[in-house]
Amino acid sequence: MHALDGVRLELLRLKWHVAALRFLLAMRKHAIALKAGFNPDQPRDELGQWTDAGGGTLDDGDAADGEVLDSDLGELESTDFSDVRRRPPNLPPIETLHSIPGTQPKTQQERNYIAQEVARNVRLASEYLSEVATSASHWLNEKYWEIRSFQDAPKSLGELHDGVFQADKRGYDVHHIVEQTQARNDGFPDSVINRSDNLVLIPRYRHWQINSWFETPNETYGGLTPRKYLQGKSWDEKRYIGLGALQKFEVLKP
Repeated sequence: MHALDGVRLELLRLKWHVAALRFLLAMRKHAIALKAGFNPDQPRDELGQWTDAGGGTLDDGDAADGEVLDSDLGELESTDFSDVRRRPPNLPPIETLHSIPGTQPKTQQERNYIAQEVARNVRLASEYLSEVATSASHWLNEKYWEIRSFQDAPKSLGELHDGVFQADKRGYDVHHIVEQTQARNDGFPDSVINRSDNLVLIPRYRHWQINSWFETPNETYGGLTPRKYLQGKSWDEKRYIGLGALQKFEVLKP
């Protein structure tokens, strides 16, 4: 069993390496575009990343932990990549089932935002899952698994670890408690970064919220983003804050 777990982790590690390279290239392109007058209301893909005007995606694979190197982003280090704060223009609040557009919005940004507003409203999510989701033709059902997974109650750390190896991961992402890129930059080996006790399976929209929190300046850390603050810190401190983020966003039981 241990040998099989090792093979699975090695496959995950290789997949994340590819994802990290794709993500870094995408963010470099984005940094150049931003300096040239990039439009923050540009459409996004299903992972919450910006797409080009023609609808092609800046593919980041599994998005690792949404991590980027500070040296490559510079001024972008506090940018929110989650859609949580960025309301598309002319989109009214989604507060009832009748607020959900009957026809599919043209941009991924709008579709992501609507789905996240539905997911974060417990009453509305319940109504969607019991009424709208039963209609196979409704456009919002493309986000069904993300909305459904967001309704999960907080789990124990053991349950989150075990989820990494479940077969059906629709609506979920594998997340590093101690973020892999920063840990690697601080000299921690992949054998530690990608071991099973640093991996958890969490709802995708909560994953985006956590990524956004790590990229947002925080007075608790002297005005630095948590990600910036944790540079050079010990593994235990990185893990302590990583677990705290999971609790803050109701993924991990207190």
